[in-house]
Amino acid sequence: MKAVWTSGKVKKSSYKLSNLKLNFEPGEILLLCSLSDLKKKENLDKVRNFFSKDFQDREAKDFYGDRYPYGDCHLFNAVVSNKFYEKHRMYGYNKETVLQKIKDDEKNNYIERHTPGSDHNYNYIYFFDNDKDGLSPNISKVIKKSNNKQLSFFVNPSNIATSDFIDKAIFLQGKHKPYDGKLFKIKKNELVFCCIPETKNIKCKTQFTKSDLEKFDNDIDFFIKDRIKKNKLIKFKVPNGVYGIYKIKYITFNYENLRGIAEPYELLGHLIKKFNPKEGTIGHEQEKLERLFKNGTLSKYQFSRARMRSWEGDTLSGEIYSLKRKYKKGTLSKKDFEKEKNKLVLRKLD
Repeated sequence: MKAVWTSGKVKKSSYKLSNLKLNFEPGEILLLCSLSDLKKKENLDKVRNFFSKDFQDREAKDFYGDRYPYGDCHLFNAVVSNKFYEKHRMYGYNKETVLQKIKDDEKNNYIERHTPGSDHNYNYIYFFDNDKDGLSPNISKVIKKSNNKQLSFFVNPSNIATSDFIDKAIFLQGKHKPYDGKLFKIKKNELVFCCIPETKNIKCKTQFTKSDLEKFDNDIDFFIKDRIKKNKLIKFKVPNGVYGIYKIKYITFNYENLRGIAEPYELLGHLIKKFNPKEGTIGHEQEKLERLFKNGTLSKYQFSRARMRSWEGDTLSGEIYSLKRKYKKGTLSKKDFEKEKNKLVLRKLD
């Protein structure tokens, strides 16, 4: 674990951080995925020839127009899902057509990642760059103190303590999907962090031998056992579902306490958390409106108007739920809640 700076200005946190102890050695890179995806043989060729500088998107600009040649997260591999061939046989594709589709999807950077709710053709594995000094990132397990079932992780390649900004980072990401499509699925309740050696890195003394690779070729489980034995793989039992990798960067007005110790737009790290792929969709917002009608918060007339005016109705549900949270916390009386709710409905729907 590398040393980090702290601003010393952090208030009491809502989250408990636990540092993960992986046996990182010089020239090794961190992978993230589900265990079932890591165990697929399609990964072996990537593992055998892995060198992070071969990945062209390291020099490309991200979704927001910024470039991070160090510490960023990249797609390591896309392995076909269990239903991939079954689905394409049903469509009547022959083997050559299917292989061409895989090449086309790779060329298009797997644009299906931007539709998290669909039944994907691929499962995704990501890797994280080391910092500009070649040091590996710090990894933390993040648990909400008021709800220990709310589990997330943070990969921090920066020189600033995760505890200085984790509360704000989680709050700002909200419930939406990652804007840059970095998502993966957990199907057997096992999420893993694993480090592997870079083949062309002269600082790396832990590269796989020819004998190692032959064993892995014969049985991929030898690869998993090798990583566990050397304390280079750690797995967690997590809920199944869709997980996102959210890039966290320093923006002055979001993290006032970091002023003076972080550079503008500096990459602070990556938040990994489960999210609801329905969140933000029209169908999901309509479900919220229906719940508000059923529990008496909206009248039949207000509910009908909200459904007719879809955009205003979608934003209305979120704002009413925000008012309800204030009412439940006691910062808003029942009388004030009804007053604010009615004003909101009038403004949005009439």
